[in-house]
Amino acid sequence: MPYILEVQKFNIDGHNAYPESEHIGYINKVFKTKQEASDYYDKFNPHMRLLNAHKNWCSDYDPNSGLK
Repeated sequence: MPYILEVQKFNIDGHNAYPESEHIGYINKVFKTKQEASDYYDKFNPHMRLLNAHKNWCSDYDPNSGLK
């Protein structure tokens, strides 16, 4: 099964005025496994917590860009 990474914009006021996150697009790369996608994310986001740190395959939002 192929895997891709989705990019979302995190809205800090999401619970009040907007949905919590907004779909921005996808990373233009296809991965063979979840772990391969996670490793790619971790490599290119060294300032962030590991993608699967909470065992849910979801990232935190980036405090610099607001993307997740």
